[in-house]
Amino acid sequence: SMYVLYMIKKFGLRPLAIHLDNGWNSELAVNNIEKALKKLDVPLFTYVIDWEEFRDLQLAFIKSSIANIEIPTDHAIGAIMFQMASKNNIRHIITGSNLSSEGIMPSSWMYNPTDLKFIKHINKIFGLRKLNSFPKNSLLNYFYYLFIKKIKWITILNYLNYDKNKAKNL
Repeated sequence: SMYVLYMIKKFGLRPLAIHLDNGWNSELAVNNIEKALKKLDVPLFTYVIDWEEFRDLQLAFIKSSIANIEIPTDHAIGAIMFQMASKNNIRHIITGSNLSSEGIMPSSWMYNPTDLKFIKHINKIFGLRKLNSFPKNSLLNYFYYLFIKKIKWITILNYLNYDKNKAKNL
């Protein structure tokens, strides 16, 4: 994500960094984010999830034996990015996800993290708490963001010559 911010600043864009704090941030990670964004001169919006609610949802996914237990985090990140883009009249969401480093699991292990019904179903069966503050996007929300607000989702690293080691050194 920091490499993506560096690149889009290099392209002359004015990004807004969005961070989801799902309760797993270390103090070192938070300090690194703040230092890097200060150096890049990029504003930051952080959404802090209710830890007890999110913990229960993560446990529900573990209990369900779903292979990809990161679905709730992935869904929340996408929901927050679309909500913030819509609220701030931002037309492009540029992410650091890409096929070469993230498309590694067999497709039979995967499930679409945008499927809110799936998340709610897992939570209903295996969770103990209602999803009150968890960032959600329904199919209707996605239609609104993509076709009415015309927000574009760009996975920029699929279009750049991305070298993980060079990015880490940078």
